[in-house]
Amino acid sequence: MIAGVLIVMERAPLGFGIRWSTQSGDEGRGNANHTANWYKLDDGREFLIHSQSKGTHQLDDWEKVYDRPKCWGVIVVPLGYTQDEHWDVLTKAREYEGMSYDHAAIAKHFLDGVAGKLFRRPIYFFRRFRLKFWKRTDRYNICSWLSCHTWGSIGHRITGMIRGKLRVRWRGSVPQTWRELKKGLLDCELVAPNDWERDVFLHSPDAYRVIREIGRRPKDLGPEWVHKIASDLEAGRDDLIAA
Repeated sequence: MIAGVLIVMERAPLGFGIRWSTQSGDEGRGNANHTANWYKLDDGREFLIHSQSKGTHQLDDWEKVYDRPKCWGVIVVPLGYTQDEHWDVLTKAREYEGMSYDHAAIAKHFLDGVAGKLFRRPIYFFRRFRLKFWKRTDRYNICSWLSCHTWGSIGHRITGMIRGKLRVRWRGSVPQTWRELKKGLLDCELVAPNDWERDVFLHSPDAYRVIREIGRRPKDLGPEWVHKIASDLEAGRDDLIAA
């Protein structure tokens, strides 16, 4: 069995809204607005386990939904994991089937995204906000969190751009403060679909293998995306599973 992640762009108003709201000004334009856990069994059957408005569920005829001109996406496999660990990712994802969708999580991503647009930097204020008397971590199953959490169960982490410690410097008698923007490991509640995309193609490209491209490719897809897709598809699937 092979486990992977479907990273997809949907050419629809909702997809556009998600992409817009999950981009901070310094990150540039992204493509992804949805992720799902992808699996291929030894008998060739493929399916997804992912989160949508009706909750987390298994989708068997996923190609009819995503492999069409109104979408574009890639299936990627995180490298360096054993067959048992791939099964562990599936087992972990099964725990969330049937759980309700957490619309509060979507609202938090949206508010942080709007703030990021205004301040032109990654904002994680609302996503970090928690009410101690309202613990709903079991319901935090938006698509990118589910992919991050299930792969995180075997130690896989997503790299993103985060702000460092507050620094102060003096110009004459006037202090100035700033925070350095740098790469760092993201907690799953902070991860948006765009973070998966950027980790695969920009931050940690050697940690993933693109094994399939679906739908209609955007005409202005970035050179890093185009190069990795071509080189990974040529490399094939021989060494996806660690010994």
